[in-house]
Parts: sequence; C-alpha cells; structure tokens
Amino acid sequence: MTEPHAKPDTAIGIDIGGTFIKAGLVDTDGNIIYFNKFETPSGKPSAILDVIITAINSIVNDYSGQYNIEGAGLGFPGIVNPIEGTVKYPPNLPSWHHENVVEKFASEFNFPVYIDNDANVMGIAESTWGAGKEHRFIICLTLGTGVGGAIIIDKQVYHGANGGAGELGHITINPRGPLCACGNRGCLESYIGGKYIVRRTLSYLKRFPDSYLHELYIRDKNLVTPKEISRAAEMGDILGLEILSEVAFFLGIGIANFINIFNPEMIIIGGGISNWGKPLLSRARITARKYGMKGLCEGVRIVQAKFKNQAGVIGGACLVFNNKNRNTSLKK
Repeated sequence: MTEPHAKPDTAIGIDIGGTFIKAGLVDTDGNIIYFNKFETPSGKPSAILDVIITAINSIVNDYSGQYNIEGAGLGFPGIVNPIEGTVKYPPNLPSWHHENVVEKFASEFNFPVYIDNDANVMGIAESTWGAGKEHRFIICLTLGTGVGGAIIIDKQVYHGANGGAGELGHITINPRGPLCACGNRGCLESYIGGKYIVRRTLSYLKRFPDSYLHELYIRDKNLVTPKEISRAAEMGDILGLEILSEVAFFLGIGIANFINIFNPEMIIIGGGISNWGKPLLSRARITARKYGMKGLCEGVRIVQAKFKNQAGVIGGACLVFNNKNRNTSLKK
C-alpha cells in the first residue's frame, strides 16, 4: 500500500492598507497560489478585523484540502509590536487607536498568526525572495495611500524598542508643510503618499486648465487617481509632468536622508506609486545623489520592488515560514 503524498507547505499572507486589504496563499518559494483584495472598511477596527477573518477562512476552506497551511502573517500599518500583538495609531485608519489583535485572532484559527508593520512585511519579502535577496543592508519604502518603511540590517528587520522603528514616511522635511494624517506637518508622506499626490494635483487644476487631468476632473473628480496622473505624465501632459517632477524630487530628498543615516547597499521602492516606474525613479536618483553625502551614495542601488503590489501578501507568508518556531505567534 503506497503512502499518501504530503501536502505542499503554504502560508497565508494578508496586507492591510488604507484602501484595500489583500489576501493570498503563498508557497515556500514565494509563489502566489491564490490572490484577492477587498475594500478596507472605514468603520471601527472590528470591521477591518472581520474582513481579515473572513478572507483567511475563505482561503482555508478552499485550499486546506490541497495544501498544508502553516499559518497566517499579517502586515498592518501603524506602530506594530510583533511580540505583544498590538497595533497602534495607523495614520490612514483614523478610527483605529490601540488594538490588541491577539485577543481577536487567538480563538479564531487552529494555526499560528504572526503580525508586523506592513512595510516591514514588504521588506521581508524583498529581502528573502525579491530585489534585495543578495544584499544584507536594505531600506525599503512602500508608496501607497501613505508611505511606510522597513530597515533591514544584516537580513533582519530592525524593530526598535517597542516595534515602531521604520516610520520613514513620517520624517519631517518641512515643518510648515501640509498636514499629514499622523497629525504633524510636512512629513515625507504628505508629499509622496497617494492621497496627498491627488490632493495636490486637484489644487493645481486652475493653473492648468488645458490639462488632460483637468478634463478628467470635469467629468468626475474621482477619476483623478495616481494611476491617471502617471498616465498623464507619460502622455506629456504639463500638469502630469509637474506632479511627477515634484513627487520624484521629494522622494529623492527622503532617499538622500536614508542613505546618510543608514548607509544601505540598496533602496527598494514598492507600493502602487512605484508603478510610475523609470520616469519616477530616474528623477529621484538624481536628487538623492545631489543631496546625499558623496561617500555614502556611491554604489547604492535605488530600484523598484520585484513584487510590487503583492509584496505585502508574499511577505506575510514569509513571516510564517521565518517565525513558525519562535514565540512571536498569536496562538490559539
């Protein structure tokens, strides 16, 4: 009698963003078997957690017969303590203040659940299987609704004293600048985060009445999105190019600061805004090398993330594979 074949090991990755919650099933080589996304509820934290639970249960119900699901890894915005299982003050989830997700998940699943900051999770994916897999000292920036960061030192995420390290989107580059969702003014995020890019574009429309983006706004203001702003720049639209230049400049300023502070081998840019691609990164590189210290900028590669919008899901699964034998899980 032949022995039944063992089911392949997999893990669930969940990426919680201000706009979407992304969920997927990932194998031990970082390949996505299943992927889906859901709109992030605007209500209380319990509504967000309920969507996560539903997404995980759906994957378990559909795939546990074919695969051995070892656990789930979740990337949350805000200050995350992976040991305590707490998430505090995510800037783009305004109803969320201080939530202990241990209490919510502990009785829900029969496998371990791991959490970390969403940008750290993206950094783990890129360091393990992505653009940074050959490097030990990496800074990751994720440009989405907001701006997150991950500090990778000798292949390990640097979490700081209580899990809050890496809030790179909230360095102050202009204390008299625009108000950020975190409550401060002039954060890097308030210049290059997706919702702020759109807000600034709308404020410029009167100056550019012949712009393609102005035409979109006349039709429906909700059509003016980061994707359309990038498209406008590709078309040579003057307002699109103006916004592209501004975003690239401020991104470059941020990168220069990170190079000066951390002396990394590589800066990896991920998230939806990174899909602006070469036009964005080439301009940002010029600014970074202008404002960064010459001795530190030499040899630093500034690249687009390999996994783009799926990095959070892949990194969430990697949390499981990396930590399943440690005591940082939220177990039943």
